[in-house]
Amino acid sequence: MSSSYKEPSDVLKRLLLPPKNPSLALSSDYQWLIFTQEPPLPSIELLAKPEEKLAGIRFDPQLLTPSRLDFASTLVLQHMKTGEKQELTLPENSEGIRYIKFHPVKSVFVFASKVKNEARLELYQCQLVGTA
Repeated sequence: MSSSYKEPSDVLKRLLLPPKNPSLALSSDYQWLIFTQEPPLPSIELLAKPEEKLAGIRFDPQLLTPSRLDFASTLVLQHMKTGEKQELTLPENSEGIRYIKFHPVKSVFVFASKVKNEARLELYQCQLVGTA
């Protein structure tokens, strides 16, 4: 009998680790939809991070965000009229993204990106084109 760890079969992985439902953000003019996908389970690294507790809320003392917060690894933009989808490339130094918000009037959205190996979030603004 082997003492090394063995990966479960693909069928078992799909059964026990189904993907999370994507997070959605819809523009105020209903022309654009953004899908983001997070990992099915938090990583061991995320669970092992130090956290503080205040009034029953756990938070990351470095980022001042809720602790154990996963960041999305994919960002897909879909035009609602045409159905055309485009996967956007995350910033080069990004560990993942969170907090996607559309501007209430302009064709702009923003998101926060967690910088790899740093306790820092960067804010990005993206202009949407093709809104006729």
